[in-house]
Amino acid sequence: MMATKVNRLEKEGELYHIYTSRGVVAAKVVVFATGAYSLLFAKSLG
Repeated sequence: MMATKVNRLEKEGELYHIYTSRGVVAAKVVVFATGAYSLLFAKSLG
């Protein structure tokens, strides 16, 4: 799923639902690999 935009992320029970530009993916674990933009991303989480 390279170059796929994540629009929304929701946690429901033990699963995360990742809403992307190509559909919805369910996962037990989510890894944020933001590279050089990790500080900006971390600040957006609070």
